[in-house]
Amino acid sequence: MMQTSSGGIVLDESVPSLFSEVAKIVRDEIDLLEVSSRCRVNPTTLRKILEARPISHYAEKKIRAGLGFAPSPGEGVSNRPSTVTRLRELHRLYREKGTLAAVGRETGLSRERVRQLLVRGAKIGLFEYAPLFPSLPSKEKILDDYRTWLKLDAVAEANRLSMTALRRLQRLYRITPEELAAVRNDRRRRECIDRYLVLAEGIGHHPTTTELQRLKEGRSLQWQIRKRWGSFDAFRRELKIPSP
Repeated sequence: MMQTSSGGIVLDESVPSLFSEVAKIVRDEIDLLEVSSRCRVNPTTLRKILEARPISHYAEKKIRAGLGFAPSPGEGVSNRPSTVTRLRELHRLYREKGTLAAVGRETGLSRERVRQLLVRGAKIGLFEYAPLFPSLPSKEKILDDYRTWLKLDAVAEANRLSMTALRRLQRLYRITPEELAAVRNDRRRRECIDRYLVLAEGIGHHPTTTELQRLKEGRSLQWQIRKRWGSFDAFRRELKIPSP
C-alpha cells in the first residue's frame, strides 16, 4: 500500500510489496507494455515502481486492480487488446498486406503512424521490421532539389533513385506537374530579380524600360520579367521600386 511521509507518497512494501509483484512480472520492455496496457497506466509509472520512486495512490490502486490484487478504483481494468497484442497484430497485417499504406487502410491509421508503431515494436524486440526503403527523401527534399536543378533526372541522381522510383514518390507525395511548374516559375523569378539587381548596381540606379532596351542584357531581362510578372510595372510594384 501507500503511505504519506514528509517526502511525499511512498511505497509501503509490507502488504504485499507492489515493487516485488511488479518485478516478478516485468522482465523486459514487452512485459512493461503488456502490464501497463492491462492496468491502464503509462509505462513510465511502472518504471517508477521498479526504481522505488513514488507514484500516486490512484495509480497504485489501478495497478493492483490490474494485477488482480484489489478491486478496480472506478474505471475498471481495460478489456481492450494490450499494446503488445495490437503491435503484433499490426505486424501480422504488414506481413500479409506487404505495404504500410495497405495496413493503414485496413486499420484506419496513417501510413506514417503504422511505420512508427512497427519501429516501436521492433525496438523492444517484439518482432523484426526492416522497411524496404529505410531512408526515402521527403516531399520537401524532392522539391528543394528540383528547385536547385529544375531537372527530375538530376533529382533522382542526387537521391540515388531510379526515375521509376522517383515517379512512384511523386505519386505517393502527390507532386503534380502544376506544383513542379510553380517551383520552376519561382526559381526563374528569383533569377530575374538577381539579374536586375546586378544590372541596377552596375549602372548606379534603377533603369527605365528605355535604358533596358539599349542594353543587350537588359533586353533579355525585360522579356523575362514581362513573361514572369505580366508587366514591368507589376515587377516594380512587387520589389517596391519607384517608377522613374
